[in-house]
Amino acid sequence: MARKQSTPIPESGIINFSCFGAISNGIIKRIVPSGSRFAIRDTRHPGLVLRVGVSGRKTWCLDYRNEKGKRQRFAIGPTTIYSTSDARRKAQRVNVSEDPAGQKRAAKQAKKQAESRTLEAFLDGAYRVTILNHRKSGEATYQRIRSAFKPFIKADLSKLDPKKLTAHQQKKLDAGGKPATLNRERVALLALVNEAVHQGLIDQNPIIRWRRWKVEDEQRIRFLGPEEREQFKSALKDQPEWFRVLVFVALNTGLRRGELLGLTWGRVDLRRGQLTVSASTTKTNKVRHVALNTAVIEVLKVWRGNVVAFNGDSLVWPSQTGREIVNIKRRWKALCDQANVEDFRFHDCRHDFASRLVQSGVDLYQVKGLLGHQSITQTERYAHLAPDHQKAAVERLV
Repeated sequence: MARKQSTPIPESGIINFSCFGAISNGIIKRIVPSGSRFAIRDTRHPGLVLRVGVSGRKTWCLDYRNEKGKRQRFAIGPTTIYSTSDARRKAQRVNVSEDPAGQKRAAKQAKKQAESRTLEAFLDGAYRVTILNHRKSGEATYQRIRSAFKPFIKADLSKLDPKKLTAHQQKKLDAGGKPATLNRERVALLALVNEAVHQGLIDQNPIIRWRRWKVEDEQRIRFLGPEEREQFKSALKDQPEWFRVLVFVALNTGLRRGELLGLTWGRVDLRRGQLTVSASTTKTNKVRHVALNTAVIEVLKVWRGNVVAFNGDSLVWPSQTGREIVNIKRRWKALCDQANVEDFRFHDCRHDFASRLVQSGVDLYQVKGLLGHQSITQTERYAHLAPDHQKAAVERLV
């Protein structure tokens, strides 16, 4: 039967049970572990207790009751650091009316909460699970935030400072970054912080007044000139067949990269000359039907004939593992370098497609349908490319 603290400290022998008395350094040396925890209460200072753990670790503590009458325990430190006299002096300096144990717990809890509110914790945890994993561009958004705001990854979301974020982006701008890119990064972080507010992690968005960067040319239209087109066609001949076909189809359909790389043979009808873009791969989350010209139909027939085996669910352009291709940046850069074509991105194949249609006299509403734009306003950026459209307009005055 275990002894209670009503037992005085024995005058000799080992001590491995709870007891009370005037604790000295000599008594501490006689303490040995008993396989269970016990405590020795000091009679020289009220509330001072030496607690012995299962392993034999000896820690000085101060027991007291807070203003609500609840018993509290404040850890002073181990005997390896505090001697008996040191522990008593420390206990005398502790103001129990301030509830030091409660303050310590509150500080730990605040630290724990702050750690759960960091950009990294929310990005890797709740935001990724509840939001990003359900978006087709979720992984790209995740990588963008981690990369763009690396210096703030350990920051508390509630304490993000728009001035510091602006200064951070200004350095990137000075190093050659583009305002449009910085704005995309800004929107991604704003959406994350807004979701943290929505989920109740923080009370309000501290960067709501973080201003966007001014973009002078928001309506970028880049298409190939006659000479560039010939150089591009010539360089394309040296590319692997899969990439050659991919770029050819992009230039002749205006499909986005994700729409192309996610395309399956089951959605390609070469007999009717039409392909269907699934809602899961479109930017607008809507199904779109795209007509194919005879050149694209012939190229795809040859490409499909070279595929060893496929079914309706097979990707038109699979990776070596059979999964969707993730990155074509190196291959695209090599093509542009060989063609000596500058400032031409893969997405510009879409601009090139639309520009050629408008220059050929195709109605803007038809172009809108082919591109899958939600509003004609998006398509009107190509209006100035219509043949003699300005001349025809002013000629009406004659």
